[in-house]
Amino acid sequence: MFTILFLMNNGLNPLRFFGGIGLLLICPGFLICCYITYLKIVYGYILNHYPLLLLGILFLLTGMQLMCTGLLAELLVYSQARIQPPPFIKKLYLFKSISSRMEKK
Repeated sequence: MFTILFLMNNGLNPLRFFGGIGLLLICPGFLICCYITYLKIVYGYILNHYPLLLLGILFLLTGMQLMCTGLLAELLVYSQARIQPPPFIKKLYLFKSISSRMEKK
């Protein structure tokens, strides 16, 4: 079900889908890392916040991976669209050619 919804809504622009999720992960990861940096600068140590540091780094890396996945998928869609147009463009072209033939008759 999720795959069908994804293909119907984001089939031709996967960067929006993966980039949005990646951005949602990068923002809290950046904020967490800023907080850990603040603790290190102000207090000189982060003591028991190492799991939080790892969570921030995990969010940052996962967000970047998702954004790169979206970029690669966008490039694949673009390269495939140059080779053959998407199905809905074929249907539109077919509909226009049939309607123009009917108008000529």
